[in-house]
Amino acid sequence: MVVFSERMHKSTTMNCTQFDPPRTYEAQCEDVAMVFKGSRSQHSVRTRFTFANDHVEYSHNNRAALLNLDGSLHLRHGTTYWLTTTHLCFAPISDADNVETVIASNGVLPLRLYGDGTSVVASEGVLPVHIDIDGTLRSDIDDLVDFKSDLPVVEAHQRSECTGPGFFDAGVRLFPADAASERVTWLSLSDNFLYEYGNPILRKRRDVVEIGKACADARTDLAHVNNLYRLDCAIIDPTWCQEYPSMPFRRIATSRMRLDLRRDQSGGVLLASESGALALIPFLASYNEGLWLAIGRLIIMLLTAAVVFVRGSQNASSSRYMFSHVLDTILCRDMRFEIQNPLNLRWAMQHNLSEIVVDASITAVALLSRILVYAYSVQPLISDQLSHVVVFEAIGIGASAVHFTLRYAVLKWDLANVVPRGRRWRGWRRRGWRWRGRWRRGRGRRRRGRGDDALARNAAY
Repeated sequence: MVVFSERMHKSTTMNCTQFDPPRTYEAQCEDVAMVFKGSRSQHSVRTRFTFANDHVEYSHNNRAALLNLDGSLHLRHGTTYWLTTTHLCFAPISDADNVETVIASNGVLPLRLYGDGTSVVASEGVLPVHIDIDGTLRSDIDDLVDFKSDLPVVEAHQRSECTGPGFFDAGVRLFPADAASERVTWLSLSDNFLYEYGNPILRKRRDVVEIGKACADARTDLAHVNNLYRLDCAIIDPTWCQEYPSMPFRRIATSRMRLDLRRDQSGGVLLASESGALALIPFLASYNEGLWLAIGRLIIMLLTAAVVFVRGSQNASSSRYMFSHVLDTILCRDMRFEIQNPLNLRWAMQHNLSEIVVDASITAVALLSRILVYAYSVQPLISDQLSHVVVFEAIGIGASAVHFTLRYAVLKWDLANVVPRGRRWRGWRRRGWRWRGRWRRGRGRRRRGRGDDALARNAAY
């Protein structure tokens, strides 16, 4: 592991020594790190790494430095790596030389691995890999056909122009480091113009880079894009021009992966399983998908603004108003009309049918949008092991639906006297309740009658 972040200067527990023999601009360091080790809680461990200068790494075109990362991690033989939606895990392989039939445990990778000794038969989601002397991961083109049939190298292999010796005999590189910075070091693009529109030219340029120079030169449908790519990469840096077929990490970036590297350095096995949560990464979405997602978010924002505007214009949205209104109603003060019959509370609350329709419509649309967003997000949340969020959101939607039904369908209301929040005000006249209070002249006080208690109880409600 190589770390070249200047944030390490703040660490008071880091201890560094020189290599033997010494290396220029590099030192061997140890520090405390927090890791997950067999449980959901973190543990502190002592880790050893190489600390380098970030400017030197950037001048050497280190791919991690070009991406403004803090360091890079190199794979080791005899180790199993798990790349989940949230973590990178690794552990030593107990017996990596003899691969037997393996069925992954539930929730990890629902795949089946077939093998006979040290060889592995490729199947969907399972790919045998080989390791070159320089550490490059490779795979045979025939194994890639069974692993993922929609790869550009697989589609090119099945075309007549690229069939035969000299195209894919040396195998296909897996996860080349140049593809980490796709725009600069992989596609040799100077700006984001093609990314902003996502036109077929961008897809063809990716195909040209991934199928290799020999196959790209043989295909007439990619001649124009191939010539422009060779011109651009030669101007920026001739060493960045890709000559051999490859499969970049982008092609399976939406999958959870497991990589087993044997101890004898002969190769290993790659297992991949599609994840719905990773498929929603913005940089992996196409132009059309991104456009529809942006339109959906815009509609939700407009709906939120409409709900805030409608509900904010109501007096009931103010806690201060509701408190003073209840007190005024109970004490029969601040009446805006002559008191002829205080039980007729039109002076307190007056509503019309249009207000009720607008309020019910905006509530129904907000509830419907919440259900649609929930239906769109439920599968990615489950894939990301956030089932508790799905459960609580379902409970919230159910409670909102019950409240909507009670407010606008079950409970009856009188437009002339009351807001649609209950039914206790109904029947003042129908039941023949009369006001029995009397006013004393000159004192401004009112004797209490039996109607006073009823008025106070119902006004408080």
